[in-house]
Amino acid sequence: MDRTDTMNRRNVDSFTVTRQSSRPARWRYNDTVALGAAPFVRVEEAKMSVAVKGPVAVEDVNVTFDDQQKINKFARNTSRMTELKSEIEAKKKSLQNLQDASDDLMMLDDDSLLIPYQIGDVFVSHTQEETQEMLETAKEALEREVRGLEDQVSAIQQVLGDLKVQLYAKFGNNINLEADES
Repeated sequence: MDRTDTMNRRNVDSFTVTRQSSRPARWRYNDTVALGAAPFVRVEEAKMSVAVKGPVAVEDVNVTFDDQQKINKFARNTSRMTELKSEIEAKKKSLQNLQDASDDLMMLDDDSLLIPYQIGDVFVSHTQEETQEMLETAKEALEREVRGLEDQVSAIQQVLGDLKVQLYAKFGNNINLEADES
């Protein structure tokens, strides 16, 4: 194998491959094995057109046990943060429902009506004033929970920021720590 048959592992061109034939595959030996490619390729694959998009730098970086632990910690914290954010959204929706119920309760004209208030699976009838107090207490408790969850999210974001700095410092562009938007 001469020098023109091999690719430089440090500067590999990225490329797009389009198939030109749909005939049954025949196999031949690939004498230009690079980047862990299979030694046998389909003949049709050998005839594919390649459009070069530009050089991409690839570095060999050793991943130590500590690095792997940091990556795992990053993944766990990202997952936990996603769970906390969805929990915050659910609690904010419940808080809005309590606010709407409180507003509707204020619009009632008759103060003598007993208003059913759900406690667990049971509805208990209370006066308008008692129900209003219970709604305010529930809203305050929910707001405290939301603040606590938001504090946890901000603490996790700080940990993730520190881990990003450490991991990007070592791995550079060889690691992607940004969340997918899909």
